[in-house]
Order: sequence, then C-alpha cells, then structure tokens
Amino acid sequence: MRAKQVCCQKYRYGKSWERYFVDYTGSFFDIKPLDENTVLAVGLRGNIFVNKNQGEWEYVQTCSTSTLNSILIGSESKVYALGNNGMMVSAQRPLPTSMRDPYANPSDCKADDGIVVSQIKDKAALLNATQFNGTSIAVTANGIKTLNLK
Repeated sequence: MRAKQVCCQKYRYGKSWERYFVDYTGSFFDIKPLDENTVLAVGLRGNIFVNKNQGEWEYVQTCSTSTLNSILIGSESKVYALGNNGMMVSAQRPLPTSMRDPYANPSDCKADDGIVVSQIKDKAALLNATQFNGTSIAVTANGIKTLNLK
C-alpha cells in the first residue's frame, strides 16, 4: 500500500500532464517521433498533424477520410500512416503542411506535395505494422500480412 501512495503523490494523478493545443476536435490513435525535432500524430477521418521544433501542430492534407490507426517509419525520407479500408498514406519527409479547412468540399481536395494515398487489395483495415528483417509486416482485419511499400 505504501508504494502506491508514493507513486500517486509523485505523479499527482496526472495533474502534471501538459495538454497540447491542436486545432482539431477528433481522436488520435498513434503518435511517433520522426527525429529529434519532429513528432507525427494520426487519427480519425484521415487527419495527420506534425509538430516541428516544439512549435505549433500543423496539418498535413491527405484528401483521405479513412481513419488512420498507426504510423510506420519506412526510411529516413518516407513515413506511412496506415488505416481503415486498407488505406496507406505515404509521405515524403520533411512532411508538407497546409491550412486545415474542416468545411472544405472533399471533391475539391488536393493532397499536399509528397503525399500519396493507396489502398491494399483486400481493403482490410491496417491496424499496426513494423519492419522486421527488411520486411514490412502488418496486423490487419484479415490477419498478419506483408506490405509492399514500393
């Protein structure tokens, strides 16, 4: 019992946490550092935000509305966001950013430069992925699969 009291007094039940301001009211499902100065977050309705040098969170326009579940760092120059309906968003680094317009007409959307949206053949939700022995392996709604990132 004493260890629990020390723990809770030390961390003050989360009161020491700091909330970041992001101009977005939806949920996020993954966050990863891309390097010592850049953090990427992905979430509902295809939203991607990047934070560079501890500045403001900036929007990355993908023109996809599929929820993004996880981030896979492909290389020094490329990162992937994996999502529902088998969607894969490929982004060249450094990530491009643009103004977010939540009321924009989807048919007028143009993805930021360096952004490519594709879909795996069976359209199964991509939940998470990792690199292992030079292969990209994903957990999907239809089991474990290798991903072709080329």
